[in-house]
Amino acid sequence: MKKNILIVDDSALMRRVESDIINSDERFQATESAVDGLEAFDLVTRNPSKYDAIILDINMPRMTGLEFLEAINRVRVKAKIIIVSTLATEGADETIRALELGAFDYVTKPGSFLDAMGSSFRKHLLLALAYATNVVEDHDAEMVNINKEATIKPQGPSTVTRPSTPSPLVKPSKEREKEPLAPIATLHKATESHASPMNPRAILAEGIVKRRPHKTVSGNAKRLIVIASSTGGPKALQSVIPKLPKNINAPILLVQHMSGGFTLSLAKRLNDLSQVDVVEVQGGERLKKGVVYLAKGGAQMRLRKKGQDYELELNTEEPARAGLKPCADILFESISELDFDDITCIVLTGMGGDGTLGIKRLNEKFNIYVIAQDEQTSTVYGMPKVLYEVGLTDVVKPLDQIAEEITKNAGVQ
Repeated sequence: MKKNILIVDDSALMRRVESDIINSDERFQATESAVDGLEAFDLVTRNPSKYDAIILDINMPRMTGLEFLEAINRVRVKAKIIIVSTLATEGADETIRALELGAFDYVTKPGSFLDAMGSSFRKHLLLALAYATNVVEDHDAEMVNINKEATIKPQGPSTVTRPSTPSPLVKPSKEREKEPLAPIATLHKATESHASPMNPRAILAEGIVKRRPHKTVSGNAKRLIVIASSTGGPKALQSVIPKLPKNINAPILLVQHMSGGFTLSLAKRLNDLSQVDVVEVQGGERLKKGVVYLAKGGAQMRLRKKGQDYELELNTEEPARAGLKPCADILFESISELDFDDITCIVLTGMGGDGTLGIKRLNEKFNIYVIAQDEQTSTVYGMPKVLYEVGLTDVVKPLDQIAEEITKNAGVQ
């Protein structure tokens, strides 16, 4: 049965373009359209279960997209809403607010009719709809629905072979030494052999990773915290970053899959809510404890050693990896060339499997502690699911417990 989609936009041209895109895919049908939030509110409240997803513009007369979100929240109507927003600074701020109010995801609004008719907008809109309505197929940006592909059965616990001469700062502790969680997925051969951040099936096909228990480290050890998130991330991060103490004993690197123009608004919003400082990376920053460094949208971010310090490097010219720019795997790979004693890795809600390949590389060299968001609190249980199923996860936590788990491992100054 086709999924019913409601289009809400004051532009007749955009309503037509979006309707044509939606109807071109056999999984969806553009059931109805509304010219503003007020008309959409009337349609949705009269028949709350009619629409499987809603495409929502922000700037509209009578009732804006934000006012519509606030209105349906007041009457407790649940809906999967995809924001179509411009890249303007004002639009970026509003998009972040829409995600806070419960929008499922956003798609960048084309700047011209020619762009609106192009393949990029079509691909991103249909991909967002596929995840929102749970009808993801193999051809969707190289991604697969792992839930359909994996046969679940228990597996025994696994251990890892690490270097025989670990850092003298790494010490075993009965209190903190725990077996990593055992993976539960039966692995299947990938239809595409190349493992990439957006090809979870191929990542799983590489096999279950062997790990040993995480070890605690001494107080003056070199610590780092790295967070990766995607769809649902902007809202999820508001349940994590503001709960971190100002004196947390490590710098925090954050990759959130967003386009250029949106990450600055996200950094400012998180900074306003948090005890720790949150900045959008411009390149050249030297790491300081208690600061969150958010990767700039539209650039790849790496960490480099600079004398006795660690410096962040941005590359706007480097192409996207599997459509991701920034890509968490690239950041993790750069960290694997450095010399940290303890790295806390966190993977939150998101499509695909970004983060898993990079953390696998860290696992070959470093003492790592890996936290994954649980399925119940994830907007899209993709990235944390892949991480768990390959055997890299130490703990799986609901969103409201992740900040506490990070702080417990990293400590405070």
